[in-house]
Amino acid sequence: MRIAALRGPQGFEVEEAAVPVIRPDEVLVRVVVSGVCASELEPWVEGPPTGEPRYLGHEVSGVVESVGAEVTSLAPGDRVGVWVTERGFAEYVAVRAAYCFPAGEGPLDLALAEPLAC
Repeated sequence: MRIAALRGPQGFEVEEAAVPVIRPDEVLVRVVVSGVCASELEPWVEGPPTGEPRYLGHEVSGVVESVGAEVTSLAPGDRVGVWVTERGFAEYVAVRAAYCFPAGEGPLDLALAEPLAC
């Protein structure tokens, strides 16, 4: 899969990475939209503090691809808004099922879950 890595000030590079492996309480979501949050402005301007890449993106919506063995609330094909803390600028993200919220049939670019996470 492809993922955006912040490697320096205002410098994303698209990298190849393995599709995340999910834990029993997680789901794998195919990312359709990942919004840009104001909290990502400082890392974007200044770059990663240690020189190591940072994987931003936490306002995600998408479609459930697979579910862990303990997940009963979601199924493949479900459309969800997702609250993640990183790695949302990617094709897939692994996330706890509890952090996925039904998106209904509306446009997925309107289904950001971060406001619901508070």
